[in-house]
Amino acid sequence: WFGLGMATYVQLLPGTDMDSPWPAMHSLLQENMPAPARQIFDPGFRPLRDIHLNARANPSTQRTRLDDVYILVSISLAILLIACINFVNLATARSSERRKEIAIRKVAGSGQLPIFLQHIAESILMVMLAMLLASGIAELSLPVINGFTGKQMALAGSDFWSIGLILGLAVAVLGGFYPALVLSRFRPMYVLRQKQREGAGFF
Repeated sequence: WFGLGMATYVQLLPGTDMDSPWPAMHSLLQENMPAPARQIFDPGFRPLRDIHLNARANPSTQRTRLDDVYILVSISLAILLIACINFVNLATARSSERRKEIAIRKVAGSGQLPIFLQHIAESILMVMLAMLLASGIAELSLPVINGFTGKQMALAGSDFWSIGLILGLAVAVLGGFYPALVLSRFRPMYVLRQKQREGAGFF
């Protein structure tokens, strides 16, 4: 009754409150444990889902495994943020190459909103293609990673792809918003006058 060398699991009926069977279990333990053990040992129930990442369930570790997850997620988000900033900078720098196209479209009657939505769609398409390429590379690399780590990881599950799709769309919209806004707000007269000045220098 006082052996701590193994874990004991109890399966409750669906819909049962986790605290409801504890008084009876506590009385049973108190009746059978030695008197010294009752003073220092007070067991309790813990949900199975909390064991893997809970430091109290594994007190021998110096740091919570959940902290490691938070650190890795923070690093991933920082890398993703840097990639978004680079994407915005590159797209904004390339906007000068498309000024003539935007000016001609506006002179032909196109409004700011269609141009804005077009560039948002281009950003989404680019991010989706990058995600497909990255998923393919990750899938091809998994056997090597699994052999190195001794794990059996896989890119599977509806949650994985759903989160990836939502994250990809968010990155595409947020990363393409500013460049699309810059491109859609180009003034055709300013662009055409600048072209005329550049052409006038040759005569």
